[in-house]
Amino acid sequence: MKPYVIHVPIWNNDGKRSVGIADYRLKKDALIEISYKDKDGNKLYPYYYFMNKHKAKQYPVQKYKGLNLHIIPIEDFEIVEPKGAII
Repeated sequence: MKPYVIHVPIWNNDGKRSVGIADYRLKKDALIEISYKDKDGNKLYPYYYFMNKHKAKQYPVQKYKGLNLHIIPIEDFEIVEPKGAII
């Protein structure tokens, strides 16, 4: 499964950092990578994040540029180590 890359998280969703995943991307389970980096070039979210499509579809929907986005707090995802990661 190839991860969907989120470039910038949603910074303020009831005090939780979240991501928006479009309806059309939830035909399969959600595997995401968040590529956002701090000023020093370090990834704030260095892992992959997984959620099954049925759970993801239960989150609130927000319209953005004609898309229905499910707004999901990052902390609600299951953390998955990238393939080949050294732990």
